[in-house]
Amino acid sequence: QRLQLHAVAAATGERILVFDTSFVGRSEKENDRFGLAWDGNDENGRPAAAGDYTLVLTVLKALGKKWNPAHTESFTSPVFNLIRETPAP
Repeated sequence: QRLQLHAVAAATGERILVFDTSFVGRSEKENDRFGLAWDGNDENGRPAAAGDYTLVLTVLKALGKKWNPAHTESFTSPVFNLIRETPAP
């Protein structure tokens, strides 16, 4: 029903919304893939500061209620380092 991707700063816990969409369709085949990439910016195009981050993908299942934790699944990536040639404003 809903898919969100957040970048989470390892040092501060700040969550940056990267992607948010509702009503994600089902895959047609069992091994279909759905890819997302983060360009280092938030959903409004503002650059994130350099540093260590994880990506947290959260999915609210079809017909799920956001208040019910059993209706939500999430995945957290390993920590990675975002490097910027010039500092973000």
